[in-house]
Amino acid sequence: RWGLPTAACRGWARRLSIPGVLASGGIRTGLDVAMSLMLGASLAGMALPLIRALERGGEQELESTLEQTVRELRLAAHLCGCTSTSELSSVPHRIAEPLAGLIEWNGNA
Repeated sequence: RWGLPTAACRGWARRLSIPGVLASGGIRTGLDVAMSLMLGASLAGMALPLIRALERGGEQELESTLEQTVRELRLAAHLCGCTSTSELSSVPHRIAEPLAGLIEWNGNA
């Protein structure tokens, strides 16, 4: 294991008001996309689940995986009371440990 956790980086970017953040590390589901948007990402990208879907069943499986991801994202937004995914960035949320501590960390160990 090396590097900084993606979720912590997204949290730092939000705390520092850095615009235009793309979340891509560890994104596997529509819920991951929703959480990334809640933590301040402007966009989310995913590769591994899509590559695996393509390997497993070609373009049809890839399309199915993308549709499932969109359904999960829309459901997460709906359950948060949002009428669109763009509203996710303003949803009140609680960040638990250990992520909360990482986001508050300022790099001065």
